[in-house]
Amino acid sequence: MAFWLAGKCSRGHVVATDLDVSLLSAAGHSNLEILEHDINADEFPECSFNLVHARAVLAHAHDPERICRRMAKWVRPGGWLLVADPASFPIDSSPHELMRKAGSASTAVMRERVGTDPNWARTLPAPLAAAGLVDVDAECRLRMMRGGTREARMFELMLAELAVPMAATGLITADEIDSLRANLLDPEFLDFPPAVVRAWGRRA
Repeated sequence: MAFWLAGKCSRGHVVATDLDVSLLSAAGHSNLEILEHDINADEFPECSFNLVHARAVLAHAHDPERICRRMAKWVRPGGWLLVADPASFPIDSSPHELMRKAGSASTAVMRERVGTDPNWARTLPAPLAAAGLVDVDAECRLRMMRGGTREARMFELMLAELAVPMAATGLITADEIDSLRANLLDPEFLDFPPAVVRAWGRRA
């Protein structure tokens, strides 16, 4: 996204931030600045940006509403705050029992080990309105996931990474995780992945 913005805003200045910037490079983009930055603690001056964009960030924060309020202050009057985060509700209503079990177990693990709330995005766009922004709105993107596709493989890799702590929750067994991983690589398998909720608001 930072590279795309830098290309689109050739007369502007783009700042990309992350806790770990080792995989980011501004090479080839003279208007792109990369900063190591902790959104929970580090500040920017008020009215620094015309656009602030946070993608798959706030669901992992301990107090996302507070960060929304901080980010809203970094936006100049007339500028926009755009946030996008995954939401687990399609998994919760899956017709596949193993998907529902995996959703419950992975949610428990992520909340306990990482502090992630996979359901926080379902509250959008209310936190942006509470931060004082106007023209607040939101949309949800949800596309069918077929086994073996990029989204399904990403889901399967997440299960592989979290298999041991997920089984330890007692909400799903190791054999069930293995079965679901196999399903996610089967082109006959169809289901919805987590949704992506996008919300935006303008600073008056």
